[in-house]
Amino acid sequence: MKRIAVGGFQHETNTFVDTRADFDAFSMPKDWPALCAGPDMIEAVTGYHLPVTGALERLSVEKEVEIVPLCWAFAVPCGPVTRDAYERIATLMLDHLAGAGPIDGVYLDLHGAMVTEHYDDAEGELLRRIRMQVGSNIPIAVSLDYHANITERMLDFADYLDVYRQYPHTDMGETGHRTADILLKMLMRGDRYQKQLYKGEYLIPLNLGCTAQEPCRSMLGDALRHIRARLEPLGHISFAAGFALADIEEAGPAAVAYSPDKRDAENALAAFSTVFEQAEHRFSEIGEPALEAVSRALELARSLSKPVVIADTQDNPGAGGYGDTTGL
Repeated sequence: MKRIAVGGFQHETNTFVDTRADFDAFSMPKDWPALCAGPDMIEAVTGYHLPVTGALERLSVEKEVEIVPLCWAFAVPCGPVTRDAYERIATLMLDHLAGAGPIDGVYLDLHGAMVTEHYDDAEGELLRRIRMQVGSNIPIAVSLDYHANITERMLDFADYLDVYRQYPHTDMGETGHRTADILLKMLMRGDRYQKQLYKGEYLIPLNLGCTAQEPCRSMLGDALRHIRARLEPLGHISFAAGFALADIEEAGPAAVAYSPDKRDAENALAAFSTVFEQAEHRFSEIGEPALEAVSRALELARSLSKPVVIADTQDNPGAGGYGDTTGL
């Protein structure tokens, strides 16, 4: 019987915003469940399209797997997480892990762009604490948001990182399912991957990161799918567009590759880096001054039967903005 600990701690942090994510922000239910821990966690997240739910669905069908629930927490994007909230939730997770007895693996549902009042790389610090507690022999697999800022610490302290492949995020459950499946394969094989990280040299604007439109549709769809096909089934590659509104040193796009053969992982990242670097000019901002946008919208409205939306994407509440810009 393999005992796998499952937990999550999610926040997308906009460091340009003053509002803090305090403990109440995680403990009050909103679009997602409130802070939940222990056996109650499984029931609380059931029915939601979340990475942790996809992971639980994958693990629950294995007769030789016992799920050990830790805790799961989410707060709406805003400014940094308070020291108090982070320490209380991280301690809750580690206490449940310590009280679980022997475990064989850990799955975590993290965002990848959490900044706190005392840590720029909050997920890297959480993974460090978990690694120090479980030791070097227990595999840790983590699913991340497409807007994760993947750091060196995250790569070092986790055995496997996987990322949503769609933005808008329509594949959260699938990503958790895939990550848990790879964790099970690591346990069955009894070995780990060679891992490599590539950090991009430019930032991707949020409104140009949609995977259903260019340039990401071809760069992340066609190119990455071709590279992934050469690595699988033994190797894997993921790309995160980064979250520049979390203004930390390691913010920005990144790709991670995993393979039993280090050279295969290096070659996969080399192929992707060529595609990514050549695409830089395609990510030039395409915003327009307000008066020009209104004029063009009126022209479009005369010829279209659909509504025309003018948006100030920089003040996006979904990315932690206040949503109170009135200039437009």
